[in-house]
This record gives sequence, C-alpha cells and structure tokens, in this order.
Amino acid sequence: MPIKSNRTHSSLTSKLDILAEGIVKHSTEPNFPANVKEEDIRAMRSELDTLRTMYKELTTETRIKYREYVSRFEAFNKKHAQTASLIYAFFGKKNQVLADFGLKPHKVRTSAKVPPVETAKPA
Repeated sequence: MPIKSNRTHSSLTSKLDILAEGIVKHSTEPNFPANVKEEDIRAMRSELDTLRTMYKELTTETRIKYREYVSRFEAFNKKHAQTASLIYAFFGKKNQVLADFGLKPHKVRTSAKVPPVETAKPA
C-alpha cells in the first residue's frame, strides 16, 4: 500500500506539534480535559516518524531486491533457453524423448489430403 505523500505527512506532523504546544500552553486552565495529554500527542508523532522512516528504508530495500530478482530471472531464463536449444540439437526437434525434459517435440506436419472433387456429369 503506497504511503501518503510528503506533504500529507508534513501536514499531520505539523498539526500534532501545534496541538501539543497548545496543550502545554492551556493544560493548567480549569476544566481542561484530563485525558488530553501532551505526552500522548508527542508519542504519536514520534511513532509516526519512526514508522515512516522504517517504511522508506524497507521500500528502498525492496526496490533493490526487485531489481536483483528481475536481473537474475532474466539471466536464468536465458540460460534455460540455451540449455533447451542444446537438448533440441542433441535429440532432434521431433524426438519424443524431449518430453522427458519438459520440452515439446515439434509436430510432424503431414500434408492435408484434398478430398476429390466430384465433377458434374453431363446428362
């Protein structure tokens, strides 16, 4: 799942910072909600930053591994094609033994027999 843009992340962290500062500034007022604490807001921001950093690192690592996978896949695919070509050359392209290697023997083409055309007999 793609991560939200930098702008969205920056916007939320900025809102959390401002909220924490406002809590510090006004927490001493009478009847201020007791369950609203600056530490909770700062912890949310810290966790968000930590998770984003981890996500970016893992995304970078994933891209590197994907490129490595694609490179190796193409190399192995090429090696498979070369080996299959050697097997075809050794046994012949129509030999049924090729099935033992997971290769399909080439079909033997036979010419299609054209049915005789009936000619109309004059009456």
